[in-house]
Amino acid sequence: MRWMRSRKIKLLFLTCVAIMVSLLFAEILLRFLEFGQPLFLQPDPLLGSSLIPNLSGWFRSEGKAYIQINGAGYRDQERSVQKKAGVFRIAALGDSYLEALQVPMEQTITALLEKQLQPAEVLNFGCSGYGTAQEYLSLQHRIWAYSPDVVLVFFTVGNDVFDNCKELSGQPRPYFTLQDQKLVLDNSFLDSDFYHKHTSFLFQTFRILQKRSAIVQMAYRIQSQRTTARLLQQQQTLAQQYGSAGIELVDFTYQPPQPEGPALEKAWQITQALIHAIADETKQHNANLGLVLIPHCWQVHPNLEAREHVLKQLKVQDFSYPGIRLAQICSLKKIPILDLGPQFAQFSLEKKVFLHGFNGS
Repeated sequence: MRWMRSRKIKLLFLTCVAIMVSLLFAEILLRFLEFGQPLFLQPDPLLGSSLIPNLSGWFRSEGKAYIQINGAGYRDQERSVQKKAGVFRIAALGDSYLEALQVPMEQTITALLEKQLQPAEVLNFGCSGYGTAQEYLSLQHRIWAYSPDVVLVFFTVGNDVFDNCKELSGQPRPYFTLQDQKLVLDNSFLDSDFYHKHTSFLFQTFRILQKRSAIVQMAYRIQSQRTTARLLQQQQTLAQQYGSAGIELVDFTYQPPQPEGPALEKAWQITQALIHAIADETKQHNANLGLVLIPHCWQVHPNLEAREHVLKQLKVQDFSYPGIRLAQICSLKKIPILDLGPQFAQFSLEKKVFLHGFNGS
């Protein structure tokens, strides 16, 4: 019996050693293949999510760039909160297009603008997944500390309208609803299973491991891809309810709201209220506001036939509707607006280049 017990202990020991060696080999191999990618976002009780301060690592999901998040939790160089005397400061708000994890920091919109506008400072407050609601909350509670002279909202035509409506987005984050034409905050995401899971002790422990282990990063990346695929399927199902298959739900931004899709008109009304609230907020702080429209992929697709196919599916003549409606929204508050869509669309046709995505994406 003693011999059998000793043999079992040795077998268990050898098994543990074999597993540890295998994991060590896999870790070394994944690092050599540069497969790892840290989780850049953390739960945020105000905004739903935000970038992790002082985190650095490679981003490889689309494009490839080494990312460094500054101490305040933004994808920008280190900035002093106190603005120096005589310095003109611009605060840029937006989503992943502004954050731009896919390219080196010097190629981001804000870095290029700052280079052109020196000695002015252009601060990047963009974060993946943000809608106008989160940008409004960020401006209210965090950005005014930097005393910007101008606030630029980079509005992504392809998804920001949908991101502003809980019925159309469904992501666990703050939303606003309209009650008696007034914005009312809905932060019920704080009670969601998703938020509780990502703020639990177990997940925080996992986050620490994920920062340091390529194996854990790979496991989380696979799980995230499955979640993304499931959400995409849900969006495609909802798109079919609007009457068209083969295009994404967000493509309906280019279509005037239909009677069978009242949620889209609701999303537009919330979007208008949020933009006007941001305008009032900037006026109260003696700052100026501008809106920059970032076009959706089909609008700037280099293949004219591909554009026409989507237009046919949407039963519209062109991609102008969101730009026209946003111009009307801005005119009510005299907000300057720059629509990049027409110019980018012409550029992509002439140069035959894709302005959305990278090779293999």
